[in-house]
Amino acid sequence: MNNILIISDIQAYKKEPYWTGIQKLFEEYLIPQYKDYTFIHNGDIYEIAHPHAKIRKKMTEYLLNFKEVYNLMGNHDLDVYHKGSGLEETKLHKTIHVYDELSEIMIERLNCLMIPFSYKMSILEEYNNI
Repeated sequence: MNNILIISDIQAYKKEPYWTGIQKLFEEYLIPQYKDYTFIHNGDIYEIAHPHAKIRKKMTEYLLNFKEVYNLMGNHDLDVYHKGSGLEETKLHKTIHVYDELSEIMIERLNCLMIPFSYKMSILEEYNNI
């Protein structure tokens, strides 16, 4: 059986009450009930492209609880001036994958097309040819 958890727009941010709510979401609900699942996040895991180090560290700790994690880059995850993303450091972990370009992949024996957000107008032509 394929156990997949799909979420979008967590928008982790250090401002309260948002951060406390996100911590409760992971610690009291998602991790206890879905830690053996593959986790797909459909963009905007952070509210801003370069979140506070405390937020990046804690979110990475949360993601490492899941079997496998697939992060699709969203507009809030990507710096408008193309200077990286808070998701870059999560790529250092074997079970966390970040998609910042069009990619065809297999997740739990399912063919998946990852279509991330992009500020590059040239990418629209590629997306139109899908």
